[in-house]
Amino acid sequence: MPRATGGVRGLAAWRRRLVVLTDSAEQHLRVAGRIVAELEAELARRTGQDDLGVLRGELTALVHAMSDGSPPPLRPVW
Repeated sequence: MPRATGGVRGLAAWRRRLVVLTDSAEQHLRVAGRIVAELEAELARRTGQDDLGVLRGELTALVHAMSDGSPPPLRPVW
């Protein structure tokens, strides 16, 4: 792990590093996104709901509850 120098200011600069995904990582995200879309389409078909917002909200609440309010990011955050 890189060392932050220069106190808080140095640490803030270190946190603003540009992160570039590899081709493999980008492909993984595309595949994962496609799988999520397919699962949502199947759930919508089975439940007869066009909007799965309520389900997403409930699943988000479940993840928060199971992680003591500090869940890991479900998707990369940048």
